Amino acid sequence: MDNRRQISSNLISARESLAGRCHRYPGDLQVAAKIIASPQRVYELDQRHTSEYLGQCLSSICEEWNISDLKITTVVTDNGANIVKAVSDLFGKNRHLPCFAHTLDLVASKITDSEDVKPLVVKVKSIVTYFKQSMDGPLRMIETIYIWHI
Repeated sequence: MDNRRQISSNLISARESLAGRCHRYPGDLQVAAKIIASPQRVYELDQRHTSEYLGQCLSSICEEWNISDLKITTVVTDNGANIVKAVSDLFGKNRHLPCFAHTLDLVASKITDSEDVKPLVVKVKSIVTYFKQSMDGPLRMIETIYIWHI
């Protein structure tokens, strides 16, 4: 089995800490058991979150877990310029993967925050509220759909 490891880092900005998780592909249960048995570490960030500082933190995590940089296949992070640069500088650009959920959230936020879309969002919210609070609203909608063959 492939024994490559990957590290994912998540910035927890509310607590100003860096959480690191290490995953190992199936094949070496002894290492997997060791990682699962030890609690997930949270590293307190006591300096500005520059790419250099975050890179030092990631490097320390790798050293602590005795993981060679060459064994890192992917590092998943949010899209912050500082963490992207830290990962790219430390492991190479081809090993950085932006978090899909975070990227999707950014897209959705951009769309709903747009001045062009805000009136539509307000209208949709009012329609949803009406149907959630109305007893006869859903029945009228079904009746209208039936009458107009929608």
